[in-house]
Amino acid sequence: MHSLKSLKQEEYTSLFYVRVKNSSFNILGKYMISDSVFTFKPRFLPDPKLVHTAFIDFDALNRISDLPGGKSGLEVFELAFDSMADNLTYITSFFPTADTLPSNVLRCYVYFSNAMGLDDPYDHIKVTDSKGEPLTEPFVEIPEGLWDESRTRLTLLFHPGRIKRGVGPNMSKGEIFKEKETYTIELSQGWVDGQGRPLKQRFSKTFFIDKAERNSINIEEWAVNIPYAQTKEALALKTGRMLDQALIRRMVKVYSEEGIVPGNWSLGTFFHSFIPEYPWGAGDYILKVDPRLEDVSGNTLLSAFDVETGAITNRQIVSSIEFSIE
Repeated sequence: MHSLKSLKQEEYTSLFYVRVKNSSFNILGKYMISDSVFTFKPRFLPDPKLVHTAFIDFDALNRISDLPGGKSGLEVFELAFDSMADNLTYITSFFPTADTLPSNVLRCYVYFSNAMGLDDPYDHIKVTDSKGEPLTEPFVEIPEGLWDESRTRLTLLFHPGRIKRGVGPNMSKGEIFKEKETYTIELSQGWVDGQGRPLKQRFSKTFFIDKAERNSINIEEWAVNIPYAQTKEALALKTGRMLDQALIRRMVKVYSEEGIVPGNWSLGTFFHSFIPEYPWGAGDYILKVDPRLEDVSGNTLLSAFDVETGAITNRQIVSSIEFSIE
């Protein structure tokens, strides 16, 4: 008797294989048997217009294993595949959305339509310059990736040691992006989702690099467009800089005298709109901003991410904006 775990791939396919109906050739892919479960991972997506057949040779299985069950002979199963192409995972959005970014941009976010697999994300992502040359180690590479709980949002963190001036990586490897240059982030179509399927299509984003943003956030510079009472008009903010869009929803809140105002944010590049769930009531409101809110360069209300040595800041921190709706 052999252990099923010790079998070679060609031995698996003598016990369990999948074919297009009436074909004498096995479909290419990986055949596995584990804990009495037969698994086939095709190399290519099955064509839903064709009938497929799975075969399990219990006689061959009984000769090499001691699995319980007592079945014998060749069992045949017809398989029908739905049109999986219509549900293939694709990239729904990429932030920042702007085509011009500061040279010290700290992170990006990639959103997927379905949960992604466990591959090392950095095997499928590259950043190239205007000549098509790949950048060397632009990211902090964590093999399991910086995912949210649903595995539909990936955070790409550019190496802060190369962004922050005067520290080791910045001194030895230099800055990641150069001003007035163009770069492209590419995500390969071969990246597979949680069901082992490749992405619906490849993705790329090209952006131009402008000067760095090295000042802390000052919400006194924001402009607020106040809606009218008894409407569901948006409370609009003009922030003057690109904020970290993943942080806005949980770090910027609107309060009335009764408590937090329920609603949703519609996020742009420099303009963001809060749309209330219910019509505004007349009265006084406060827009509260968590001082830890960051812009795309990692600057917060509390301090700048990259402060020159010896720089002193004594600005009073303002973290709320009061307004009235009539």
